[in-house]
Amino acid sequence: MDRRSFAQDFFFELMRDSQRVRAVYLAERERWIRTLEIAGREEVLFELEMLLRGIDRFFNLR
Repeated sequence: MDRRSFAQDFFFELMRDSQRVRAVYLAERERWIRTLEIAGREEVLFELEMLLRGIDRFFNLR
């Protein structure tokens, strides 16, 4: 097996596994959000996500 195909296979598997985990995480997050009894929870969540993104961009945390 050549080195390039090994690396490609490795990264393909890594991406596939991380996407699978992310899908499970997002499904659990959606289930949890639906159980919250907060008026306007979608709007509150949207505002929170926008604030977090703004903080991330301002401080350049990545």
